Amino acid sequence: MDVTNYIVMAGDFSDADIAAAYSALPDIRKQAADRILAPQKRAESILGAYLAYYALLCESGGGIFYPDKSVLLSQAAAVSRFAKKAGWPVGEHGKTFPDGADVSGKVRFVSISHSGGYVAAAVSDKPVGADVQALPAGSDRLMRIAARFHPDERAWLEGVKPKDLAEQFCRIWTCKESALKLCGKGMKLPLSSFCALGGRCFVDGRAVGISAYRLENAFLANAWYIE
Repeated sequence: MDVTNYIVMAGDFSDADIAAAYSALPDIRKQAADRILAPQKRAESILGAYLAYYALLCESGGGIFYPDKSVLLSQAAAVSRFAKKAGWPVGEHGKTFPDGADVSGKVRFVSISHSGGYVAAAVSDKPVGADVQALPAGSDRLMRIAARFHPDERAWLEGVKPKDLAEQFCRIWTCKESALKLCGKGMKLPLSSFCALGGRCFVDGRAVGISAYRLENAFLANAWYIE
């Protein structure tokens, strides 16, 4: 399945850039951003919503793209018009656009994520889940978190060299998160309920395909249903 990923770094955007992106969002997303006190988290939230609309409007055929901020913000008027029309529907457990968005008569799906300055939006003609995660700085707590994983994932991580643990943990985490975002139930499903190793798993009774990509200092994963 073709999934197109758009990625930006929040640190590349000035306060004026963030304000321009904010102004294009519908009131419901502005209000959500206003509740975030941490400046970086607020910037990531604003850019994530803006990037979702931008991604839905772009022609796509798969791949990973890093749009220049000037190109991104030049579409503010188009994003604003589309945002007013599409709104910001959210599913019961927080999934964005759970039924897709009507883009010129065609239904498209989007999933957004942000972590450690990375902001990502994945778009496809079929349901998609995406997660980006900056590599953790330390590994001391990772196996404690991994205790909640599927037994096969825990066993695999126990065999990883200490110097590689943060990277491999991050890869598994993004794969699991992308699958949970795809199904729309998020952490309502136990992390131990499925194994994301091998690029294929069953989540909430459905077969899911997963791809993971190594970024400069992070991992990105996409998940989709296998028909």
